Amino acid sequence: VNQMEIRGYELRIPDGILYINGLPLVVFEFKSAIREEATLFQAYEQLTNRYRKAIPELFKYNAFCVISDGVNNKAGAFFSKYEFFYAWRKITGNEQEVDGISSMYSLVQGMLQKDRLRDIIRNFIYIPDTSKKEDKIVCRYPQYYAANKLLENIKVHQKPNGDGKGGTYFGATGCGKSYTMLFLTHLLMRDKHFSSPTIVLITDRTDLDEQLSGQFTKAKGYIGDNIVESVTSRE
Repeated sequence: VNQMEIRGYELRIPDGILYINGLPLVVFEFKSAIREEATLFQAYEQLTNRYRKAIPELFKYNAFCVISDGVNNKAGAFFSKYEFFYAWRKITGNEQEVDGISSMYSLVQGMLQKDRLRDIIRNFIYIPDTSKKEDKIVCRYPQYYAANKLLENIKVHQKPNGDGKGGTYFGATGCGKSYTMLFLTHLLMRDKHFSSPTIVLITDRTDLDEQLSGQFTKAKGYIGDNIVESVTSRE
């Protein structure tokens, strides 16, 4: 729906709301590309500041939000800082990245495609159980496609029919590799194909070992009660 009036403490009219089975799961805020004073950051502030104060009930079931100025198009968790809103630049995960106006099409056809949206809501949104802050992690498109491709590749190579080598994933510094591993672990734990596997994390730095241990400990409720071990390699 678009331009639907929502009355809470005040009347507000979000630009767009995506409902699934009556639940408002995605909220959109658009700004004009031809008005210099209308910025993408203003769309973010309107959602997370004005709407949060005036119509907080709208976001009780919110999965994530989308902000756009027609050229820049990004999605992120309602609690995220502005810098963590991220463009969805691929539709299937196999094509070249796009940007600008084309990124609206890749976001709609990629992130909001019906099956993929349900998959993201079910498997790729992480809320730490023990966090004292309003933390909510929504996957970025590299994490989503990487985790799913890794899962399928591991299935293909699983013994006794395969060679047992699931493959190698390379990610640059700061790309969110730890969350990719978290999402992959979640997929492995929930997949009946693997009969509840044990996951072993091997790191090469003490600080990284501590970071991942804390993250996966907090995620125990997210990935199940299976043991998740973390091993630091010094070689």
